[in-house]
Amino acid sequence: MKQATGTLIILLFAVTSSPVLADTVPLVGFFGTDVLIRIPCLDADEDGYGSPANVDCDHPELDCDDADGDVYPGADEACNGVDDDCDGLVPDEEADGDSDGWRVRDGDCDDADGDVNPGAVEGEAAGNCDDGVDNDCDGAPDEADADCPGNCFLGTIIP
Repeated sequence: MKQATGTLIILLFAVTSSPVLADTVPLVGFFGTDVLIRIPCLDADEDGYGSPANVDCDHPELDCDDADGDVYPGADEACNGVDDDCDGLVPDEEADGDSDGWRVRDGDCDDADGDVNPGAVEGEAAGNCDDGVDNDCDGAPDEADADCPGNCFLGTIIP
């Protein structure tokens, strides 16, 4: 019986959710040998930055949002509440720290309290006329707010 000779090529492709930035993934191959496979550049938004980052991409840095082509390492920051340049930071005036849908640059006067924003209701009906807070960010807390009847307002005449 004649023994066959030649090369057997097995192509492997693996996707890993590992946060490690590398362009190869170690695997244990047949018969206990170690095999390194190369992961191609996965760039869903086609901005040249991949996920995971690797040398096969146009740029080897990790794309922090591979669904948005305007977000990548080194991009210009836009006033949109998004970390456009992938530095892990959103400028304070762009952030919505209390997740109430209002940013400081949009008039949120207390971005640490989700109940305080320009869209909040302040007044007797809301039951917040005695909390000492400018709930609706109109510049007038309780006793100075026309939304809270029965309070003495500067410039009003008391009958």
